Amino acid sequence: MYTQTNNDGSFVRPSIFQQQPNSYLLKAPDAAAYLGVSLSWLKQKGKGIPYVRIGIKNKRWRIQDLDAYIAKNVRNAQ
Repeated sequence: MYTQTNNDGSFVRPSIFQQQPNSYLLKAPDAAAYLGVSLSWLKQKGKGIPYVRIGIKNKRWRIQDLDAYIAKNVRNAQ
C-alpha cells in the first residue's frame, strides 16, 4: 500500500486506518507521506520517531507514534 493524496496534497487515509488506526504499521514511504516529509528526511532526520523493527533491516511506524511526534513538535507562531 502506498499513499494517495487529495488534489490539495493532503493525505488520504485508506479505510484500514479507520478500522485499526493505532495498530496498523506503515512502511517508510507511507510514514513519510503521513508526516508530509520526504522519504530521505524520514530516514536521515526522523531518528526521534519510535518505530517497530521487523527482522534485521525492516522498520515500520505506528500511526499513534507518528501522531505523538506531530503533537510533540507543534510550535506557536511568533
